[in-house]
Amino acid sequence: MAHVATRPLPVVGFEFAAMPDRRVVAEELRHEHEQLQRYEAELRSQGREVTAMLVSGRPDDKTLEEAGRLDPDLIVVGSHGHGALYHLIMGSITEGILKRSPYPVVVIPAGAEARLRAAAADTRREETLAGA
Repeated sequence: MAHVATRPLPVVGFEFAAMPDRRVVAEELRHEHEQLQRYEAELRSQGREVTAMLVSGRPDDKTLEEAGRLDPDLIVVGSHGHGALYHLIMGSITEGILKRSPYPVVVIPAGAEARLRAAAADTRREETLAGA
């Protein structure tokens, strides 16, 4: 499991804005690393073989670079669900991975986790009612 940390350049119009305080960036990275460690521990407790890592760089390039090093069976990426205009102007990390990956890629759409949790809660509620 890899998370690519990026920090966009602060641009306002055609001028660069003030860079964020290094302490703030360091705290954000520490928080991201701790979250990855929690995910890793949870997956390992379920008997899954996983290694969490936090790398820095362009997400599509770094993802494919790490995949080349690790030779995974599958790459799983999330999609933010931005519209076509956003992708036309900004591009898409997920699209970059899909186009260039020699490995199978699964894309998890934005909001999928919330929908899955809601569906699971509905199922539990129905099972409870059926058993009553």
